[in-house]
Amino acid sequence: LYNEYKNSNHPALLEFRKKTGMSVPKANRIIANLEGPEFYEIPVYGLQIGGLAFIGYAGEPFCEIGLRVKAASKMPMTVVSCCTNGSWGYFPTKEVFAVEGGYERNSSRFAHNLEHILVEAAGKIIEQMN
Repeated sequence: LYNEYKNSNHPALLEFRKKTGMSVPKANRIIANLEGPEFYEIPVYGLQIGGLAFIGYAGEPFCEIGLRVKAASKMPMTVVSCCTNGSWGYFPTKEVFAVEGGYERNSSRFAHNLEHILVEAAGKIIEQMN
């Protein structure tokens, strides 16, 4: 029903929003996850220049994700960047997924374990650096 009427002021949609308090981003996230694939392949990039490691995510990771990557890095300096070669949207932390609300959480198409996967992928890339 929401998908059918989302771009209108149809009375049934307005009643649905009133009853549930559901925001547009959250409803869009639910629909996208129901219709989308089970897994996404998100590129993670790495570049080393001397003792400097760059990790690039094709999206917008929360700063806590970048801090975890830096803390686990064996390199003297690690820089984490976002929107590298595109964007898959927001990459919230597991804590953000655990609470209700928030634009980034409600508009993200990913699951609560995304943070772990992104940090682990960066760690594997950094481990291959000299």
